[in-house]
Amino acid sequence: MHKKFDSGAIEKKWQTAWQESGIYNVGERDATKEKEYVLVEWPYPSGNLHIGHWYAFAVPDIYVRYKRMLGKQVIYPMGFDAFGLPAENAAIKRNLDPKAWTNDNIAFMKTQLASMGNAFSWDKTCNSTDPEYYKWTQWMFTKFFENGIAYRGKGIVNWCPGCNTVIANEQVLANGTCERSGDVIEKKEMPQWMLRITKYADRLVDDLASLDWPEHIKEAQRQWIGRSIGAEIEFSLSVGESVTIFTTRPDTLFGATFLVLAPEHPLVVKHKDSIKNWSEVEAYISATSQKDEQDRLDATKEKTGVKLDGITATNPSSGEEIPVFVADYVLAGYGTGAIMAVPAHDERDFAFANKFNIPNRCVVLPSSEKFSDFLPGVSVSFSAAKKSESTADEHDRKLAKIAKESILSGDSVYSGQGTLINSDEFNGMDSEEAKEAIVKKVGGKMSSTYRLRDWSIGRQRYWGVPIPIVYDPEGKAHAIPEEHLPWTLPEDVDFKPTGEAPLAKSEALRTRTEEIFGKGWTPEVETMDTFVDSSWYFLRYLDNKNEGGLASLKKQEEWLPIDIYFGGAEHTTMHLLYSRFWQKALFDLGLVAHDEPYKRRINRGLILGPDGNKMS
Repeated sequence: MHKKFDSGAIEKKWQTAWQESGIYNVGERDATKEKEYVLVEWPYPSGNLHIGHWYAFAVPDIYVRYKRMLGKQVIYPMGFDAFGLPAENAAIKRNLDPKAWTNDNIAFMKTQLASMGNAFSWDKTCNSTDPEYYKWTQWMFTKFFENGIAYRGKGIVNWCPGCNTVIANEQVLANGTCERSGDVIEKKEMPQWMLRITKYADRLVDDLASLDWPEHIKEAQRQWIGRSIGAEIEFSLSVGESVTIFTTRPDTLFGATFLVLAPEHPLVVKHKDSIKNWSEVEAYISATSQKDEQDRLDATKEKTGVKLDGITATNPSSGEEIPVFVADYVLAGYGTGAIMAVPAHDERDFAFANKFNIPNRCVVLPSSEKFSDFLPGVSVSFSAAKKSESTADEHDRKLAKIAKESILSGDSVYSGQGTLINSDEFNGMDSEEAKEAIVKKVGGKMSSTYRLRDWSIGRQRYWGVPIPIVYDPEGKAHAIPEEHLPWTLPEDVDFKPTGEAPLAKSEALRTRTEEIFGKGWTPEVETMDTFVDSSWYFLRYLDNKNEGGLASLKKQEEWLPIDIYFGGAEHTTMHLLYSRFWQKALFDLGLVAHDEPYKRRINRGLILGPDGNKMS
């Protein structure tokens, strides 16, 4: 290399030339070339790129250049996910307007990206804070509202005292803290704007089979959705009504020796006058309300609960009267908030029954003589048994006898499938076959339940997309018509978080609402979760100048689905799940051409700092 070679000057010269010539711009679709849509997650404009950003973009950049050299027409767009708590919190910390802070950061980050010689298709860029972008976010919300996908509900929410806003279940860490602020989440009952992601739960699980994704990513989504197939069965209560339980093991119904209600179950308070130890029950309910969901589900912790003295239930299979408890290991939001407890065939029920001296009745035995396959707690040495087939058989028989005695005596739990016993006319029946037969006998129904909950999207913060809803003088919600979109974010707002939605303080927003809709009409004052913005950005990239729609079906058919999506593992059960749901909802409304957005997904790892925390 010549000693006077000035790399900085040479790079600047060619980067300027590339930018001016638009060498990486895509333009219109060239049907003579094979297409490839390569996507990276659009960044939040923090104001300064760090090594984590380029770690995320460098490998896709190399891949894109290679594909272009092969003659493909490659779209590789870049934009900015610029609404949300990080930008607002940063602006508050610096005493700046979040809009100005965000726009300055975007401009600076663009120069940084250009200095790295990236191959992004900048002619296809977009920014979530641009009113011409969030106009379509709002428009889609109104379509969801009109079709019952978006709704105003009331329920228990995750309140972050640090962020002063509601956050979604997916934004609560396993230890019960906020993934943004680190504060311990509080449970509150309040109205909330929701999206019916649960309506799509089966499709979100089943359609994973067609995707070219690593199995661990698929499994993470399956586990988060948490589909369980089972049955709903009614148990009569001594107070004159019945409670519906959900179980994945209706074949064990004859072994149910007690009933458990979630402490939040409405029947508990409804019948408090019939509960002789109500003060004890009430204190337990209050204590449970302070626990997070993960803590309640922790199988390693000692089971707690309180018997409802004065209320009993009837097992519909046997007619046996059984006690009723409240216990925090049952969640109101899962299934029906009530379970039948079968100590002989469930570890949690077994531990609870032992603590409260509740009978344990075995109703399923392993069908195989090799009980060791089903009962790991029983240990018999097989070293001597290998000498001959006859001695091996003898050891199997001994093991079977030990295991059977252990199960029947109530000393062990058997949670597998097998042959029914102690189950009247179903004795000797295969447990899997017996499920529907037993459900039919007691008048129940087969059904599914899910861990997934509807997506809470309302935020009591300023820097976000205003929810396009107004209320008439009677308080009924109405979607804002398209002619008034974008429903812009007002600027006469003190956005420092107090717990009250900042938009509630905007005189300009109230005035605008009354001028358009009439006296007595009021605006919605919540903004949307920032994950809404990123649920469809890949669509807008394709048609970012379209003033008449979010993205034309023609453009979608030309470019979609996305051929390969490079992203972070932390978004597996948030962004990936949300955007798949959003796409399916749009598909059902005829607004998009495909019901799955990403053919192939590759997660990168994380770069950790010296403190062990991820780069951010």
